Amino acid sequence: MRCPRCKNEGCQIITETYTSGKDYSVGKGCCGAWIFGWEGLLCGFCGEGKTTKTKNYWICHNCGHKFKA
Repeated sequence: MRCPRCKNEGCQIITETYTSGKDYSVGKGCCGAWIFGWEGLLCGFCGEGKTTKTKNYWICHNCGHKFKA
């Protein structure tokens, strides 16, 4: 693969990983505890959790330019 900036062929592919979201919701846990008792604290784990996304890029060893694979 050639770098579009400096035209060098010394490029390597890298993978970047992004995470978003949260593991536990305190509000849902408190609401569940109020309705169901202590076992209701587990309601905080319900709903949206962490999501993980990965993206692949080429990076040039000569100029450091990063571009999509």
